[in-house]
Amino acid sequence: MITKTKEVFQQEALSRLITLFQHSKTSKTDQKNKHRLEGFLHAGEYLGLITHEEGIDMLEQAHFEVFGESIKQKQARKAQYRTALNSDDLDFFDTPAIERLKNK
Repeated sequence: MITKTKEVFQQEALSRLITLFQHSKTSKTDQKNKHRLEGFLHAGEYLGLITHEEGIDMLEQAHFEVFGESIKQKQARKAQYRTALNSDDLDFFDTPAIERLKNK
């Protein structure tokens, strides 16, 4: 019984993460739903339905499914953008964004 409950919880958590990321991709992140999802994941961890590491893995999986890149890849891309912006690296911005994404 607990195995079934654990599987159902993990499927629901992943589904909620994907929905949250899809929504954030098309509009501003809904902070209320983000905090609800955080609470949901913490409750699952408290009840022993997921471990902290499994939660992180689900977060990575959902992020990759929606955005096509890992969270670390996205952070590195944003850091590169900020560095270019702060140093007035115009060559970085001469390359179309679609081309920069292909070269990641």
